[in-house]
Amino acid sequence: MQTIIKIKNYLSDYFQDVLMTSLIIIFTYLLICHPEDTTRGVSTGIGYCVKLLVPSLFPFMFLSRFAAMLEPLNFIKKPLDNITKALFYLPGSAAPVIILSLLGGYPVGASGAKALLEKKEINSEQLNRLMCFTVNAGPAFIINVVGYSLLKNPFLGTVLLAIQVGISLGCGILLGIIARFKQKPFYVKPMEEKVRLSPSEALVESAAQTSSAVIMMCSLILVFTLIISTLHASGFFDYISNLQKILKISSESLVCLIISCLEITSGCSFAVNHFISVPLIAFIISYGGICTHFQIASILNKTNLSYFKFHLFRIINACCCFGAAYLILNIFEFSTPVFISTISSSSPSSGAGALGSVALIAFCIYFTLSIKN
Repeated sequence: MQTIIKIKNYLSDYFQDVLMTSLIIIFTYLLICHPEDTTRGVSTGIGYCVKLLVPSLFPFMFLSRFAAMLEPLNFIKKPLDNITKALFYLPGSAAPVIILSLLGGYPVGASGAKALLEKKEINSEQLNRLMCFTVNAGPAFIINVVGYSLLKNPFLGTVLLAIQVGISLGCGILLGIIARFKQKPFYVKPMEEKVRLSPSEALVESAAQTSSAVIMMCSLILVFTLIISTLHASGFFDYISNLQKILKISSESLVCLIISCLEITSGCSFAVNHFISVPLIAFIISYGGICTHFQIASILNKTNLSYFKFHLFRIINACCCFGAAYLILNIFEFSTPVFISTISSSSPSSGAGALGSVALIAFCIYFTLSIKN
């Protein structure tokens, strides 16, 4: 039996090595053949980080860690304990993380949850439940970027925000009920283990950890914008238009969905010049993209995060947001302008398109195998 397991592990590792080597060769070829497009992709990623993500996310990520480490809400700790235990079956120390995850951005919940776990305020089971409903886009992103800039309707952006908040909190409440049903023990940090940090210690530690997380986040965004620009240059997005008849959606929506599932900011930027449905926007905002998932995985490194459960609830959240937005738009009438595409697509060679397709498929297979291992 052990011999069979060793053989399976060897074959799995060998297949991953071959796949990764092929992936590197393909992307190296595309980088050499399309230097201008790949350079533009990295420059775009730097612009996203400097102008949008760092200014909007750093304050909330820092605040969530600082609140979790300093415990500034101790004077209302007992009411918070009662509320969070009744609603989410979580200790009161998780309340600031839940609130700030709804006000900040995607990695804010992970940053605060990591701080709680390090202080032993929550256990691994509670961490996994927190990460199922504390991964949300912030109000600034949904209302200003999506509502005002994209949909030209701030009120509709507010509706999308309300949908996300309602479904996220609903998932948290449902998970609390399931934990009670499964008779999970309610973990609370013993009083004798509490170590209260001074404000200066909490400030320095929070700033250091947040800076490290933001650097990792920006690095991943640069990688994914590079991947997206390479796929654009290879002609991959021109060749998937044949799927629109099978999926019964427009080619622009399909491309936007794929880009957004890789990196959310690039997907929203693409949507500025293309018409996509509001329910689809709600879906991609709630899902967050694989780049965001990697950011959260890097923040929660060396914890017992169940990526399968995390990803499953991202899909559930996204589908629920899609359905809620679809129902609301059919009940109420909202005026949104029709976007006009101003981007003309070139016709790349079939060889480049085929390589781009193979590269994306290989990347997805390798990613799946890595998560499984």
